[in-house]
Amino acid sequence: MTWTVLWSPHAIRSAKKVPRPVLLRIRNDLLALVKEPDPRPFLKKIKGQECGTVYSHRVGMYRIILDIGHDCLIILVIEVGHRKHVYRDM
Repeated sequence: MTWTVLWSPHAIRSAKKVPRPVLLRIRNDLLALVKEPDPRPFLKKIKGQECGTVYSHRVGMYRIILDIGHDCLIILVIEVGHRKHVYRDM
């Protein structure tokens, strides 16, 4: 079975601000993560009290913030943006 990628409305809005070549790299990285049986070893866990299953994935100078479901094969994209700004609202 493969993972399913869902995009939050906020992630869709923030992805529109990312340059197209970077978006293509993000898409390719997400497609590679979906094929993995467990993508967590390729992600960095975000530290914090309310961030239980929230992870970060590096794509050059940009970051993808993901929420991974434990009991279902769903990867929810929460935020996409430059590393300078992406962690501010977390």
